[in-house]
Amino acid sequence: MIAEVVVNEAMINEPGRATNLEWFELYVDSDLAVLMDSYQVIVDDDTITFAPGYFLEPHEFLVICRKLVSTDGASFEGYWGDSSGVWGDTPGETAILTPIEATFSLVNKGGSIQLFHDGYLVSDLTWTEPGVDGVSLERVSAQLNTVEPSLDWEGSTPGVVNSVTSVGSDLALDDVSATSDDSRTILSFTLVNRGLGIFDETVLSLHYATNPSGTPGPLLDQFEIPSLSPGESFEASGEYVFDNMYVDLVAILPADDRLRNNTRIFAAPATEFPPFQLSELIPKPAAGALGEWIEIINCFDYPHDLVGWRIGDYNQVTLITDASVMVASGQRVVLARSAAAFSERYPAYDGLLIEPTSWAPLNDDFDTVRLVDGVSLEADRFAYDVVFDDDHTWCRGEEYERRNDWGRSGESGGSPGQANSVVFGDDAQRLVLTVTPELLSPDGDGHEDTVLITLDGPDTKQFELKIYDRQGRVVRHFDQGSYRRETYVWDGRSDAGKRLPIGIYILYCEIEGAGAVKKPIVIAR
Repeated sequence: MIAEVVVNEAMINEPGRATNLEWFELYVDSDLAVLMDSYQVIVDDDTITFAPGYFLEPHEFLVICRKLVSTDGASFEGYWGDSSGVWGDTPGETAILTPIEATFSLVNKGGSIQLFHDGYLVSDLTWTEPGVDGVSLERVSAQLNTVEPSLDWEGSTPGVVNSVTSVGSDLALDDVSATSDDSRTILSFTLVNRGLGIFDETVLSLHYATNPSGTPGPLLDQFEIPSLSPGESFEASGEYVFDNMYVDLVAILPADDRLRNNTRIFAAPATEFPPFQLSELIPKPAAGALGEWIEIINCFDYPHDLVGWRIGDYNQVTLITDASVMVASGQRVVLARSAAAFSERYPAYDGLLIEPTSWAPLNDDFDTVRLVDGVSLEADRFAYDVVFDDDHTWCRGEEYERRNDWGRSGESGGSPGQANSVVFGDDAQRLVLTVTPELLSPDGDGHEDTVLITLDGPDTKQFELKIYDRQGRVVRHFDQGSYRRETYVWDGRSDAGKRLPIGIYILYCEIEGAGAVKKPIVIAR
């Protein structure tokens, strides 16, 4: 009897742009060991073979990667290990079989990984679209050809049982959200029963972490979790006040058949967060797209390092700098798409200027600018729905009572490096369109199944509210009529009640006397 081996998982859309982070995984679906020298893997024009006498044990996983270790961290060990440059120096690395390094390339837009035994195709994993950046494709079962995006909070499960493979008892700590509201920290936890049976009442414990590895310290809070049927979810939340900039926490569920999703170690914002915030930006410079820039300011009382921080739009944030850059209290920093273009437009500017290695272009009509810190906490965001001509910028109010208000710069070119001079519009005549949340996941799990659309503007009987797909077709009309702070709920369905496919949709609202506003809504699964 020949033991079965399957292509079990593949990281086809690597995290970021480091293609060396691509890998795939084989799994032995048998109670017998397998001699692998009679197997070969074919990926496009690349063929991968195994050394004579190379065995895989029963039910063992083998990761085959493009780069196992590297000095710059762009390797399997650098991302899924401890980034020491050595494989096998931590318990987490020794817990799985040492990966094999091989030559291959996975094409995001579509491809296949094929496993042959003695010349016969015995397993393959095929895809026709890239999927989500940094999220692997996992086989649901070794006996099925069905593959789905990983549900694991890290985006993949190299060397262990796939997150989409059902086990008997599995209560997953599916999502943790840590946000800041003035001096308060708001923590939210989403739990999902991914097991095959009912999960009885239990408790989620929240502890202070005593070290970066997440060793639980003093108990901070506990949340009662009710019994959940398979597929059912539950959300728990709390508000806290923590001193300093960050606090390290660990959330823990009782042990079950899948330990990997029972614990989350995370940093939460505290009273002094954030040290940086957005101050000014120009999404439509007269000189063209290369003239885009964003100004941030250190609003903290002490110098703070910018290393690891990221800037971008709704879809993507990119690294500002991987080197230490200390920014003094109150100092402003200009992040330019092109430092040369910025210096040509602002020759007198002598402040701190950084050109990130990559840039998420700003849309000329509407977009959301986001500032994210080194531990992936969102420090600030600003959504604009109109742009200004003649090099006028969007800038933040300087006075305390207007610190959260944005308006047009008083002068052409704005005021990079200087205090903002802001012209605020007539709020009573301006249309404000709010979508909460901006990402919709209408899969019936009770989490982000709908979005709430809020309109605020002048009273009128002449207004339009509708949703377009990427091809410019109207897929959903909403009622018309007079309103004031009118709200609408959208569940991701068309006018005919049909569930719409995943992708980006445009919410369009036009108000008599207040203009028109567009907002993106993303349908995900």
